[in-house]
Amino acid sequence: MNEVYISAAHAPPEPYLPAGWKLMAFETLDSTNSALMRLVESGAELSEGTLMWANSQTHGRGRAGRTWEGPPGNVYASYLIAAPAQAQDEIGRAHV
Repeated sequence: MNEVYISAAHAPPEPYLPAGWKLMAFETLDSTNSALMRLVESGAELSEGTLMWANSQTHGRGRAGRTWEGPPGNVYASYLIAAPAQAQDEIGRAHV
């Protein structure tokens, strides 16, 4: 079996996405998660299956508020899915 190593000089190909999914690809973002949340909060017309993808991140977000820098050569992604109706109701009540 031949192993393939990906470096910053050889970025990975764009991902295959299921029908109806939308790719938003960037060279560098502060955080794919933060960028996607900003779009949602701004009221941008996004659909379930939107994938935010970057070759590098400057302020990635992790669990428990941890941050990290993501150098080129890795894959950084966040995707939008619809929350179950119960969760949407709870989120709506929390913002009232």
